[in-house]
Amino acid sequence: FDPLNLGADPENLKWFVQAELMHCRWAMLGLAGMVGPELLTKIGISDLPNWIDAGNWDGYWLGAGPLLFVQFAMMNWAEV
Repeated sequence: FDPLNLGADPENLKWFVQAELMHCRWAMLGLAGMVGPELLTKIGISDLPNWIDAGNWDGYWLGAGPLLFVQFAMMNWAEV
């Protein structure tokens, strides 16, 4: 299914396939990051915030701005 005909060029199609695989892997890691702390808290191993309330948790080692920059830098390193 390609209504915009983006995959007409075989070289672009190869790149799109690899980009989609990379995005799928990051999405799976994101899901693990949401479910993992929730399960650890539910079974009593750790006391971590719910993923939806994680932005209000004050247990981070950096503030929101620097933490966002660190996340961007790490994502850039991982994808490049």
